[in-house]
Amino acid sequence: MLVFFGLYVLLCLYGIKINTKGFNFDYMSREKTGSIKGIFVILVLFSHYINYFSELNATDSIVKFFMGFVGQLMVTMFLFYSGYGIMESIKKKGFNYTKNLPLQRIFKVLFDFDLAVLLFLILNLAFGKVPSVKQIFLSLVAWGSLGNSQWYIFAILCTYLMSFIAHLIFRKNHYLAATLTTVLCVLYVLLLHEVQEPHWYNTVICYAMGVWYSLLREKIEKVIQKNNIVWTVSLTASVVLMLICQHFKNESFIAYELHVIFFVVAVLIFTMKVSLDNAVLRKVGEWVFGIYVLQRLPMNVLGYFGIRQSHMYISFVIVVITTILLAWGFSYVSGFTGKMARKLKFVDKKS
Repeated sequence: MLVFFGLYVLLCLYGIKINTKGFNFDYMSREKTGSIKGIFVILVLFSHYINYFSELNATDSIVKFFMGFVGQLMVTMFLFYSGYGIMESIKKKGFNYTKNLPLQRIFKVLFDFDLAVLLFLILNLAFGKVPSVKQIFLSLVAWGSLGNSQWYIFAILCTYLMSFIAHLIFRKNHYLAATLTTVLCVLYVLLLHEVQEPHWYNTVICYAMGVWYSLLREKIEKVIQKNNIVWTVSLTASVVLMLICQHFKNESFIAYELHVIFFVVAVLIFTMKVSLDNAVLRKVGEWVFGIYVLQRLPMNVLGYFGIRQSHMYISFVIVVITTILLAWGFSYVSGFTGKMARKLKFVDKKS
């Protein structure tokens, strides 16, 4: 696995550009954030696959140790960019966009996810596993699972709903809406803390960070992008604080949340000057949803036939190729459902 991980690192570094004279003013563009998403979704695939193996050789253990070290940090930027993107859209498109969030965002994500869940249901039935009606229902709302990953989808659905509620109440007062969204994120953490495992809620605060960054971006950039010295100090401080908080993350939930926050800050500041962007990462970034929800299909099939355990490296290659093909096909389905969702809309003539 170390060889595969090395190839992954080379892919991430391919096309790297460092703006030594100034800053990347397009670091929050869809293309650049897409590449960052691509980097992290590949990490998610590595992490999910290697966690199937309890006994590893020395080199494979290194990869698993790194995945454990990164942990939930690999999903933080997805949530951050989602919060930022939703707020940017609301700012630009007004209350009409807010009113259509349930149909065009929440319903679409859930519908696409349910299409993937149906594939897992078919797979379960083919393997002779008949889930209960309750299990199927909970899986369709992303609370349960038929062998698929689901917690992130549940979190996204809830955070989109938070933005809808907040902006429905405060309309054009984006700061009050952002405040309410943050409060709802905190309530989400407190509620799920009682009923779910930590990974269900311990990174959701990043969504609220993205919302606030959309509102405060210009002010923050004026400080950090003042010159290279300020940028370097800011990046160094965020990395150091992240590592300090990470050391105490298992002892304090506050420390865990701070280490998550400082990681997002570090990545954000880093991308202001360093561009990790190439066509492959960008394309993978476009397929984040499909890769996330479908990657366990080939993993489960190979596991069922015993191939995954007996041929670890060959199985990984099969998983990567199959997942990419599935995500590519799913992107066309998602594009079609997106067109359908855009036709379902309410129009507020007063906004």
